[in-house]
Amino acid sequence: MPDLERADSVTIDPHKWFFQAYDIGALVVKRREDLRQTFHRTPEYYRHPSPEDAPLNWFEYSIEGTRRFRALKLWLSWKHLGTSGFARLIEHNVDLAAYLVARCREAPDFEVVPDEPELSVVCFRHLPEGLDGEALDAYQDRLQLALEASGEAWVSTTRIRGATYLRAGIVNYLSSEADIDSMLDALRRLSARAALAPRT
Repeated sequence: MPDLERADSVTIDPHKWFFQAYDIGALVVKRREDLRQTFHRTPEYYRHPSPEDAPLNWFEYSIEGTRRFRALKLWLSWKHLGTSGFARLIEHNVDLAAYLVARCREAPDFEVVPDEPELSVVCFRHLPEGLDGEALDAYQDRLQLALEASGEAWVSTTRIRGATYLRAGIVNYLSSEADIDSMLDALRRLSARAALAPRT
């Protein structure tokens, strides 16, 4: 975790744990003037006849000259849910990540890292009999594609210590333990097809 007391700026991704549509991001800074010094330009067509009376112009504080009111959706969500409401939704995601880890740890055909999730991302892989090394890595890629094509769930893949893992990022407040169970069942069901398919 960053030292927020010493940080000059912090980036926030509201489309994840603030459950917003994708087209929103935020940079929180200690000194607004840092943004203005970074982004402000003064072409003639930006001039104001009375600079001391000029309104706050957001184009002076980012790379965008024109923008939609993206912050409205986040503001409305915060007004509706409140800080405690967001906290409950985030805690639910973290609890589901812990549930996925527990399910993988108790199953002989799954491997998971880390043993205890810090947030709501879980990296795991299915371990069918007779596969290891590069063949097991290629199988994870095929299994991810098969799961995506099935439409039953979606995970990405990643590399950890030279090995390929499935990566579940749980950031949907509608997700449930039943969804976790269904995903693991789907991976097992799709296993035979993924194990036999040639690598693409």
